[in-house]
Amino acid sequence: MVYKQTRDSKKYLERGPLYIIFKKLDGKLEKLYQYTHNYSRFMDILDRSIRPDEEIQQLIKPPLSSEPVILVGFCVLIDSRWLEAESIIAKDPISAYYYALDILERPWPEAEPIIAKNPKCAHHYAMYVLKRSWPEAEPYIAQNPFWAYHYISDVLKRPWPEAEPTIAQNPECAYHYAQNILKERFSEAESTIAQDAYFAYHYAKDILKGRFHEAEPYIAKDPEWAYYYAQDVLKRPWPEAEPYIAKDPEWAYYYAQDVLKRPWPEAEPTIAKDLKCWTQYKQRFNIEN
Repeated sequence: MVYKQTRDSKKYLERGPLYIIFKKLDGKLEKLYQYTHNYSRFMDILDRSIRPDEEIQQLIKPPLSSEPVILVGFCVLIDSRWLEAESIIAKDPISAYYYALDILERPWPEAEPIIAKNPKCAHHYAMYVLKRSWPEAEPYIAQNPFWAYHYISDVLKRPWPEAEPTIAQNPECAYHYAQNILKERFSEAESTIAQDAYFAYHYAKDILKGRFHEAEPYIAKDPEWAYYYAQDVLKRPWPEAEPYIAKDPEWAYYYAQDVLKRPWPEAEPTIAKDLKCWTQYKQRFNIEN
């Protein structure tokens, strides 16, 4: 039991201050409740989550000068609106979004101009509160490649040409946009995708279904993705990448086994540095010690 108390105490303290409520009984202080500074947890002495009664609510109610996230946390704890706090909450996009989602459980027009300016909150608000597209927020969402892509994927479910210049600046988002939304090449993004070996390989394999010439100088320098590119895209040895592959014991071994399909003497000093790879390499090609 001592271990559990120590573990739980550390867990709560890592979240911020932990407040404890005592009540004087027969001249002694008895612990009744404990709660985190943001009201995310309110527990009894057995560490069970409960909802405080009206008396306790008034005791722990935060001042209106508190940060909006604290005000929202209190509203979530008591599961009730707090009219006097709404004008303050509405000034913070994250707090306003959660207040609309968890407390109002409906759109909150008064807070929308603030929520709209935060791409992440605007995406969540459109998806979970409005449950539809949100044209007023789109100029802001379109400025962030990650949230622009997810707005397309989760809400619009169609190409969004206005956001494509932004999405094209991020290799991951550009790849997923081409793969899942356009379902074809995304030419405007290829110079960006080409510079990321991982997504360049997948773009070549999944979308181009063939060589990605612009990306090859970048892929070649990454032993892992150079190996996969040679095996899955070129389907043959790739001499230009071999000086780089030969520097990594694991991928040099796999390249010899799966692509060259023969011993690779030039890479053996590197492969020999990894006992497991070297053992497998010798067994695969019947090399004696």
